Amino acid sequence: MSVKVSTIDRASCNEAYHDISGINIIDGQFCVAVHGDQPYQGSTGSPMVSDGYQVGIVSIGFGPPEYPTIFIDVVHYINWIRTHLDD
Repeated sequence: MSVKVSTIDRASCNEAYHDISGINIIDGQFCVAVHGDQPYQGSTGSPMVSDGYQVGIVSIGFGPPEYPTIFIDVVHYINWIRTHLDD
């Protein structure tokens, strides 16, 4: 599946989730607005790929378009990933 997304700043993402869950976006996460089909329950762990590279992993997505989808930022963890791939 291919969808268009746009990034959302951390403050706006935190504001969107604050009232329903108290979730706070931390370093190593990013938020996107998904234009088209939304990730739904069960999508956690699915990849976000850009130009052939995995850049994110679905962490939290409630489905309704008014809530951004929260991803783990793969680049933020790349050194840790490389270290543990050698194990």
